[in-house]
Amino acid sequence: MGRRKKPLQHLHKVPLAKLELSKRAKPATEEDLAVLAGALASRGQQEPVLITEGSAPESWRVVVGVRRVLAARRLGWREVDAILLPGRYAAELRVIEQLQEGRYEPFALADSLQRLKVECDWTQAHLGYAIGRTRDFVANILAITQIDPAVRRYIAENVNGHPLTARHLRYVARAAAGEQLEMARRIIAENLSTKHLERSKHSEALRHPQPEFIRVRALRRAGTPQAPRSPQEWRRYYRQLTTDLRRVDRQEQRETLRALDLLAGARLRRRLIKREANRKRRTLARELRQARRNLERAGSL
Repeated sequence: MGRRKKPLQHLHKVPLAKLELSKRAKPATEEDLAVLAGALASRGQQEPVLITEGSAPESWRVVVGVRRVLAARRLGWREVDAILLPGRYAAELRVIEQLQEGRYEPFALADSLQRLKVECDWTQAHLGYAIGRTRDFVANILAITQIDPAVRRYIAENVNGHPLTARHLRYVARAAAGEQLEMARRIIAENLSTKHLERSKHSEALRHPQPEFIRVRALRRAGTPQAPRSPQEWRRYYRQLTTDLRRVDRQEQRETLRALDLLAGARLRRRLIKREANRKRRTLARELRQARRNLERAGSL
């Protein structure tokens, strides 16, 4: 049957007439609203909007989901599902509004989501509903809270006007506790891009398999499938095998694309070299014919 989903706290039915729209929200086109209204009409409201207390009594301000509210009004709905965050979460609401505007400070967002997760008893999926992002986005942001406070202070003091992005900070958070400071120093000192970090991670993973995987695989002997002693070890072994298989597939794809690029480049260079050689041949042949005619006229040939 599966595990029962945890109910979403602070969820209410709110009249549309009582909702105030944020003036800082990005304007929606008529085409976007028409598409969204069609989706609401066919599937219903899949995600609640996020609201807080409004300027007038018995009114609420929409923080996340302005377009959903406009589409619902277009359909003639009277109420929508909404998550109501009280005013004591004003700091968190400001951070969420900045996220909607496309700008946010990763540490501030991670701390705000962690507080909402603990105090509101929300899951990562609930947080995704609240901020209008996917569960994976929430999980990656929450991982930043695992960075040691000393490392956070070092990053804040040494970014030199170029703050690290959330993707940079996730690489720091994934490092072992004793290696986070060294990772942060390396990223800042060498101004590493996330693409470079991703390539380094894959190369390191291919050169050095996870010690836990080696340990579990060592438990399995040929012809003795019962060697791992528990279902947990078998599940871990299975996951590591599938991970290695995907890793090999990705490596093969990358190397194949690289080889094709090199081959295409070699073919192009070959065509250019051949074209240039033919041009020189034609030029030299033309000059040779001219020289031959001049020699015939002079009677020297």
